[in-house]
Amino acid sequence: MICVDNHIDLIMVTYESQLSLPTFFQSLRKYTKLPFRLLVIDNNSTDQSKVFLQAKLQDKYFRDKMQLVFKKKNLGVRKPGTKR
Repeated sequence: MICVDNHIDLIMVTYESQLSLPTFFQSLRKYTKLPFRLLVIDNNSTDQSKVFLQAKLQDKYFRDKMQLVFKKKNLGVRKPGTKR
């Protein structure tokens, strides 16, 4: 989170987050008082995360505050003992 000129820049990375996304967005709407911008980076989820996030772009509250990036490959941290 970065706070500049009384607004907050939020960056969220998701992967297979379909179940937690609704709670995140409800909390963001309810508890974030300062103006904000949200960058969401999805690491190639195969659940319904992408569909949910795209629908949020249609939500009047989030439309102008949110930017989505969909990665073609999950670039997250690898598990110990595995090779890339």
